[in-house]
Amino acid sequence: MYALALALLVAGDPPSGPQVGDKLGDFKVHGVFGAEAGKEFMFLSQLKDKPALVIFVQKITRPGLQLLRPVDDYASKEDKLASHVVWLTGDKGDKQETEQFLERAKNSLNLQMAVSIFDGKDGPAAYGLNDMVAITVLVAKEGKVVANFALVDPNGNDAGKVKAAVAKALGKEAPKDDAPAKSELQPLVRRLIAKDIDEAGVTRAIAALKKWAGDDAQKREQLQRTARRVLDQNLGTEAARSALKKLTEE
Repeated sequence: MYALALALLVAGDPPSGPQVGDKLGDFKVHGVFGAEAGKEFMFLSQLKDKPALVIFVQKITRPGLQLLRPVDDYASKEDKLASHVVWLTGDKGDKQETEQFLERAKNSLNLQMAVSIFDGKDGPAAYGLNDMVAITVLVAKEGKVVANFALVDPNGNDAGKVKAAVAKALGKEAPKDDAPAKSELQPLVRRLIAKDIDEAGVTRAIAALKKWAGDDAQKREQLQRTARRVLDQNLGTEAARSALKKLTEE
């Protein structure tokens, strides 16, 4: 149970949307960018029995764009893939306000995939999207979900696993530079929050975490998020929590 809690803290992402093996349901959207721009249409009509990449955006952030852009670049080059971004209303206002935001942000978003709006902050009722999640990514084949990524704090580090899942659905190998790597953060955090760690051990564990993150902005951000979650769950000794609090303030 403790190990599971730690894994969830590091991953930080609750379930959202149809799970692996579930069928994709249909729903109505309003096209903003792409062939169906300005039209209302049923979503599944655009998939045309191809492997599909469907990205639901409930909240957009700058790190979230660092996920979307490389995934968009990869997906747009795959002719046998149906790829689509579905923007939910709510974060940027109602349907009209959301469309106006997307039009204003068109150049900065710079997405090649089709983009549409679903009118409703919770998404299609049958999909069960989690309002704690910023972006939910579904990869489907033959109408069924084969991969699901529910991302509370999406960033560029997530792009590799999404592209690997898309490649697998297409019957291809994952891009070599983007193959998912085993997380090195979890064992480092586990060492820090061990119940029997002493102050010297805390100092060594914090040093190891800082070394892992180095000057990598994305790793440093991931470390900060994980530290805050550990503190929120009141895990570790008093010395470990004190050291983590200082880490979040750096």
